[in-house]
Amino acid sequence: MNNKTIKNAVIYTRVSSVEQAECGFSLARQEEECKEFALKQGCSVSKIFVEKGESAKTVDRTELKNMLEYCAQNKKNIDYIIVWKLDRLSRNMNDHYALSAFLGKLDIDILSATENNQNDAVGKLTRNMLQAFSQFENDQKSERVIAGMKQALIEGKWLWRAPLGYKLIDGELLIDEEKAPMVRKIFELYASGLYKHSCINKYIKKHYNYEIPTVSLYSMLKNLVYCGKMYCPSLHKEVVKGKFEAIVSDELFAKVQSMLGGNRFQALTNRINSAEFPLRQFVLCPFCGTPLTASKSTGSKNKKYAYYHCYNSSCKTKVRIPKNTLEKMFIEFLSTVKPNKECIETVKKSLKEQYSSMSKEFNKNHNDLSKKLTELKSTKDKLVDLYIQGKIDDTIYQSKLDSIKKEENEISITLNELKTPKANFNSCLDYVLNSLENLENLWLDNDLETKQKLQKLIFPSGLIYEETGFRTGSNPWFDIKKGALMAPIFYMVPPREFESLSTP
Repeated sequence: MNNKTIKNAVIYTRVSSVEQAECGFSLARQEEECKEFALKQGCSVSKIFVEKGESAKTVDRTELKNMLEYCAQNKKNIDYIIVWKLDRLSRNMNDHYALSAFLGKLDIDILSATENNQNDAVGKLTRNMLQAFSQFENDQKSERVIAGMKQALIEGKWLWRAPLGYKLIDGELLIDEEKAPMVRKIFELYASGLYKHSCINKYIKKHYNYEIPTVSLYSMLKNLVYCGKMYCPSLHKEVVKGKFEAIVSDELFAKVQSMLGGNRFQALTNRINSAEFPLRQFVLCPFCGTPLTASKSTGSKNKKYAYYHCYNSSCKTKVRIPKNTLEKMFIEFLSTVKPNKECIETVKKSLKEQYSSMSKEFNKNHNDLSKKLTELKSTKDKLVDLYIQGKIDDTIYQSKLDSIKKEENEISITLNELKTPKANFNSCLDYVLNSLENLENLWLDNDLETKQKLQKLIFPSGLIYEETGFRTGSNPWFDIKKGALMAPIFYMVPPREFESLSTP
């Protein structure tokens, strides 16, 4: 922490609408506990920044930016930023490190009113682990949303805005009887081979009194939706038949694609992502920074040799490394960055203490809310008695009753969601820490998708190849040194359901 004689603090509180409903992380509660913490630390609170209803997925938040600007302008008079929990400030590891670095340059420390603030190795490690858990929670929610979208796509449901020629009504994509004939005519005109884009634009404007920019027209002619199909590679790698009516036939659509220069969709689905080359697009060229690709070349006697190599035509060096050599170097590198047993035990102890504290807090919140719900029921019963006895009129009775019901409903919603984690935390923690001790085997024993996820979790900016080993790309999540612990690995600890990364 700072050595300034006068300690001044700024408080930052934040809640998203979802967190407010699910967990009861009220702004008032955060502010109260932050003020109490500041008082215990002997700090004077100079300003409070309150972020209402904004997520911590990014740093693009109004009050956060205002606070950072305030800190930059008043850096000589501010010692600390106080938050209720670190995830109030950020739920993204990269943003967390960026904010810490920015405030560190201003000689301002971040303090949590409810978490570990030790500035030694264990304290820093614990904060990294908590931050990793926060991002894991966010990522898990995103995965659930993406999984739902993927399933809906596979079932043939349209998930986006209605394209020209269709209407989206109650989530169902329906033919727009007014514009669908115009879309069909556009395909027919182009398939005839007699009309260029500009001529089609003129025809449509003249006969349908509708203008379509050339770029939009080109995109329309390539859009599979018009033949009743969908393709979204970020959700599903295959073309899906939609549960909606096609505007043009498969034959007409195929003819247009041929005239546009071939079927781009077949090319897209043939993307190279082979299990044989797990480090492709992950390891970077040391000279130009281009992600390495991979391929096989034919040697004498038609023997195939696999290589990773730079494909940047302007790179003068043209790095080329045998597949086995590069992957062996990567496995050896993993074995040097994993944590030692002493560090593992320290982290285990610290996280178990944090989990115990969180469980107690969950239980306390649950009991407090249940008690409040009971009190509201009693108040409602008394209100009814007063109304029956004629001591209050209809207007007052209805107003008070509505207010009580609203509060009861809010508390009930919170209670339904506010549950102590049911998963076996100790088993999950032991599994993850054991995985950390055996990073190289974890990578070797898994499939392509898991290998690639593991690579990105540990080295989000990739690795730069060097003849003697590797170095990290920009903004690594941790310093590479023997025995270093990578907090982002703890993404693999699920809070509820737990599933091994590999088959036992």
